[in-house]
Amino acid sequence: MSHDPGNRRRGRRLAILITLLGLSVLAAGAFVFFKGLAAEWWWIRRLESPDAKVRSEAIDVLAARRSAWAIPRLVRLAAPAGPETPEEKVSGEPALLKALLRIGPRAIAALLKHLEKEELQIRMAYRFRETVTEHEPFIGLLKSQDHNLRLFAIRALGYSPFHETIQAALAEALEDPNWRVQCAAACELAIALPPRRPLREALRRGLKEGSPAARLKVLQALKRAGVNARFAVSDLIEALREGYPEAAAALGKIGREPAAAIPALLGALKEKDPALREAAAQALARFGAAAVPPLAGALEGGDDLVQFEALEILGNLGPLAEPALPAIEKFLPSGDEDLSRQANWAAATVRGMEPRAH
Repeated sequence: MSHDPGNRRRGRRLAILITLLGLSVLAAGAFVFFKGLAAEWWWIRRLESPDAKVRSEAIDVLAARRSAWAIPRLVRLAAPAGPETPEEKVSGEPALLKALLRIGPRAIAALLKHLEKEELQIRMAYRFRETVTEHEPFIGLLKSQDHNLRLFAIRALGYSPFHETIQAALAEALEDPNWRVQCAAACELAIALPPRRPLREALRRGLKEGSPAARLKVLQALKRAGVNARFAVSDLIEALREGYPEAAAALGKIGREPAAAIPALLGALKEKDPALREAAAQALARFGAAAVPPLAGALEGGDDLVQFEALEILGNLGPLAEPALPAIEKFLPSGDEDLSRQANWAAATVRGMEPRAH
């Protein structure tokens, strides 16, 4: 079978032409890519400018470009590394934080990895809370596969848990497969919603299994929830015994189940931590008349520190503490000058002869 030499030559020319055309397209694409990369690096270098206007313009441009190359530099500027205090580490400019959020989940993930410690991540979430008023980007992060991003989003959403859209997103997060995410959502919802079963379970699990930072967050949420936190009395008593002043404050805000709470609060008056003793004293005072008989009994206990605190609480209860007057008056001739002075003041305030402030 013969082949036309002319056809072969035309075929070779066409193949060469197609190859040259392909190489031209590749070259053009490479040119555009490297030109864009050079432009991004130019803007990234301008992030270090001492001129705030130039720096702000660079942040806006890089955010609009969703620049992955800019993420490390933006992260370092938003959370400087070094021996600074945690507050300084998370004191990024609002424009920087908004830029990271605009770039997307990979930027937030890089920021959390850079911060490492949970305490700093929580502070950064609060910084976003103060800075970014839009909640849609955070709700979007709740769909991330990375539970750390979901956790961060919930902490940042806490700026307005009463917003219906945010409430719905947080309520959905109560079913999250990660219990830490459930707990964070429950903490934010505790001040806005009655304690339904998923919320109660998430809060109680956070108290039992959470890190110290997470447990503190749960305790603060229960304190804000007030009487709605009565389902957690037994858990709060356990946290009180472990030395958390916030547990005492929460028990006082609940003001229920005195038979269970008051003995534990009286026990806290013996602790060395002054913050814990003060919180327990304030909580006992919130129980009002129900706390008077146990406090009068504590005066018989022989522990000077508890007796001093009990006298102060009874004095601040004023006329409500009248049934305890016989126990108070036993200290008037006390050999301990401080106790005697405290008993004099308490007796006078209970009789209404002196103001309660002491």
